[in-house]
Amino acid sequence: MPREAPRSSRVGSRIKRILGQVISMDVRDHRLGLATVTDVEVTKDLSVARVYISALGDRAAADQAVEVLNESAPYLRHRVAQAMSLRHTPSLRFMPDYSQADSDRIRSLLSDDHQTPPDAD
Repeated sequence: MPREAPRSSRVGSRIKRILGQVISMDVRDHRLGLATVTDVEVTKDLSVARVYISALGDRAAADQAVEVLNESAPYLRHRVAQAMSLRHTPSLRFMPDYSQADSDRIRSLLSDDHQTPPDAD
C-alpha cells in the first residue's frame, strides 16, 4: 500500500474536519440519519477526495447517507472551498464505510451465540 503524500494527507484531514461540521450543522435531509465522516483520502494531485461515511444502523443506512451526500456534493464542495485556501478544491466522492455496521453485526452474532444453551446429548 503506497504511502500518502504529506500534503494530500494534511488536506484530507482538513477536509474531514470541515465536512464533519458542515454535514452535522447544514445538511438537513431526514434520509441522512446519523452520518459520520470516518476517513478522507485525497489523490496526490489534489483533484479528487474520497470521503468515507459511516451511518448508525445497517449497510442500507450507510448507502442511503452516501446517496444523499453525493446529491449534495456540489454544495459541500463549495463549503470546503470557502473554508480552505486552495487553488482548486478537490471533487468530493462519497463512499460507504461498512466497518461499524459489520462490527455491530459480528458483536450481535457473538452475543447470540453465548446466550444459546449448549445442546444436551
